[in-house]
Amino acid sequence: VSVHTTDPALRSFMLGNKKAPDIMENMKRLASGGIQMHAQIVLCPGINDGPHLTKTLHDLSGLFPSVASIAVAPVGLTAFRKKVFPLRTFTRQEAGTVLESVTQIGRRFKKQFGTRLVFASDEFYIKAGAPLPAASFYEDFPQIENGVGMTTDFLQAASRTKLPKRIASIKATVITGVSFGKILKRLLERLKLVEGVGIRQVTVLNGFFGSSVTVAGLLAGRDILHALKGKRLGELVLVPAAAIKEDDDRFLDGMTLGQLSQKLSARVVAVATIKELLAALRSEGRNP
Repeated sequence: VSVHTTDPALRSFMLGNKKAPDIMENMKRLASGGIQMHAQIVLCPGINDGPHLTKTLHDLSGLFPSVASIAVAPVGLTAFRKKVFPLRTFTRQEAGTVLESVTQIGRRFKKQFGTRLVFASDEFYIKAGAPLPAASFYEDFPQIENGVGMTTDFLQAASRTKLPKRIASIKATVITGVSFGKILKRLLERLKLVEGVGIRQVTVLNGFFGSSVTVAGLLAGRDILHALKGKRLGELVLVPAAAIKEDDDRFLDGMTLGQLSQKLSARVVAVATIKELLAALRSEGRNP
């Protein structure tokens, strides 16, 4: 459920809809029907953060356990915002303040309900330059599809993956977005220790939505094509599976993996984990 704020007037303003219904009344109705909900708050600096966020979290906690989890994510701004309300992104300091607030409230909920209930998205940690929590912090990862704990889950899986000493000779290029660039770089340093592997990382700027959109899951095929044009790619290009539509092989701009492969003259494979990345390297190394 996209909540954003439980203040009726503020929510109407944020949605640009004077007739927007009272979200709490609707959620109470769902709760009375035995429906479990997971809520998301897209936070905009100076609008629904600070005391407004505290109130929203307090109101939603009153519907526990029907409200089973709450994600707090920063607003993402595209390059196509014209003649609309002048939003901006969070500064590093502001992101840190949000994290501190969400963490403190989560601690209180943990004591009260046995669950943190509210979790900040990975983007807030990366923006603030704060260390990511351990996997246990995210409990059963109820909001992972909203980018909450996704990085920690990826890193934990990577740390548990045993790397082979060698594989058949293969050169590959790995694609990611700006937010995950530094984290992936550290992981790829480990892979370079595997004999036979030649691997490079290319961090792609988002031109489809605008450079302020930095998550890998919103990369378009044309942005990847532009970033790789003229580069020596090797036999294999690995792209983030999150950038591909579910049950499809298309990026958000409609380009397919096959079309990107044809344009790059290299095999393109979507991967989500280190295990999938290794499997792709082994497969291509055996089949030059």
